[in-house]
Amino acid sequence: DFEAAYPDKTSDGALWQAFFRGHAKFVTRCQICLDQQRLAELARKRAGQHKVARVARAVDISSDEDEVHDDDEVYEPVIVSRTSVEGQAVLKWLTAARRRLGGEFPRPDAREQMEAYAQKLKDATLRKARRQKRRGGAQGDGGVADDSDAPGYGSVLLNAASTALLQLWVHKARDSLRVRLKDKASAIRSDLAAALEQIKEEDDWFFGADFRNEGHLLVKQGAELAEEIRSAESDADVQIATLKAGLEKVRLDVNQAIDSATAALEE
Repeated sequence: DFEAAYPDKTSDGALWQAFFRGHAKFVTRCQICLDQQRLAELARKRAGQHKVARVARAVDISSDEDEVHDDDEVYEPVIVSRTSVEGQAVLKWLTAARRRLGGEFPRPDAREQMEAYAQKLKDATLRKARRQKRRGGAQGDGGVADDSDAPGYGSVLLNAASTALLQLWVHKARDSLRVRLKDKASAIRSDLAAALEQIKEEDDWFFGADFRNEGHLLVKQGAELAEEIRSAESDADVQIATLKAGLEKVRLDVNQAIDSATAALEE
């Protein structure tokens, strides 16, 4: 009506307020009547809940008491905090379900039912694991399944060559790990030094003098650690060289003794 009366002044707030005061209509309703309507609606809902429903069929109801099959998905227990949003929602659903069922909660046999269902889930998990193990054994043995619970790996007999090869692999793996850690430490020291070059003393109002001094202290400690590592590596190299020289001397002495013994036997 306002837009029809004043098509060119639809954005005038004062004119709209005056038009509303002049044409407004009020509707009064009895609060007692509203309460009676709400009570009648509530009574109809309650009467509908107590109506006799048809008898449920066996296929209409699923129960946790049913047997858990091996192919069924087994879900691990989930811990939900009562104070969280999820916990409050679950508690609300649980309270509503108990209100509809009626009676006292928890049920007298609630613990027994819970333990029986947990045992069923445990048994199903174990059966599924054993079946997967047998299936893996059948694939590895050319289709012959092994039902025994024996471990999959037995004892291994290694000769001198195999033992030496395994020791070589272990030493190479340790050397590779040592090199990677050394490179990583060097990269960290380089990044720290590059960052400190950009933090000047005149920028202490922003970064703080303590922060800058702590960075320089870390750089100094890193350099000292690197020097200690180089010194330890040098000492280790010297010891390794000494051991190798001693081993070579022992080898030569043993070979010389063997050659002398062989020559004596040939004479």
